[in-house]
Amino acid sequence: MILDCQSDSADNSVCPIKLLLILALRLGNLSAKTIDEVLLDTQSRHDKTVVWKHPERPVFCAVASGGTALYLDKPAGNHQLAQTLATVGPIAGFLNTVRPHDLRRGSACDIVNLEEGIKGVTTPTVAAALSHTNALPIPINQPNESLDNSTTTPDATQDDTPPIDPVVLAQGYDPLAKEVDTALYDQIQKPAPVVGELTSDPVTFVITFSKINLTTSQSLAGPLSEKNRYLARWADQKGNSRDEPSSFQYSCKNEQFGCEYQHALRVQLTDHERTCKAAIRPSSIPP
Repeated sequence: MILDCQSDSADNSVCPIKLLLILALRLGNLSAKTIDEVLLDTQSRHDKTVVWKHPERPVFCAVASGGTALYLDKPAGNHQLAQTLATVGPIAGFLNTVRPHDLRRGSACDIVNLEEGIKGVTTPTVAAALSHTNALPIPINQPNESLDNSTTTPDATQDDTPPIDPVVLAQGYDPLAKEVDTALYDQIQKPAPVVGELTSDPVTFVITFSKINLTTSQSLAGPLSEKNRYLARWADQKGNSRDEPSSFQYSCKNEQFGCEYQHALRVQLTDHERTCKAAIRPSSIPP
């Protein structure tokens, strides 16, 4: 498989070359500790290749339950991708659950609509990319049609009501009330902000994300003695290109309503949310 580097900085976050380099630097799969060292080593080699320090390791390693540690010699299971997508989907602004097969559908649509080839119809190239056999040339950019050699028909009993954002339900609103649309539509629909580091120049992008080392571990956010025990047990949580571990700061669920409270301990955040004064109540929504 040949992977091409994305030259446009707007595509940094989906560039396979940059992401592989970041992962390798973070996990110690390269002798170099920085991207500058990687580039110098690569330029000095006759074949201009990047050499893996541990070629026997899986590219994507397994993550311990709760995300507390990495198992560098164990490959990630299928469930790990599903859990990751389920977690990051809402963060990215998706109201529907994102599943692994959605990546295949998106990849197929991209391949079908490449400049070369027939647009909108499956081809042997698409079938090979998806590991399909005996693929039929069916349109895949039409609604209610499957990518898997067959088509589906709409379910007459299917509810077409759009999904209700959990924020709306959590605040006790009537999901069908008009004022909900008036008060919260812009907040729910607005796209996630683009972080400046995501569109920086390629080298800065790799440096930033190979160093960042945030963890949601509650042990690290606890007393110093508990933090030291945690770091002693999970030594692979630091080192290589990564900064020293620091605790992720959880934001109050009412952040969108103006609350700026943050805390590394979830229990502290829960205590705050019980009495948070920033939450909007139905009675306070203007007509």
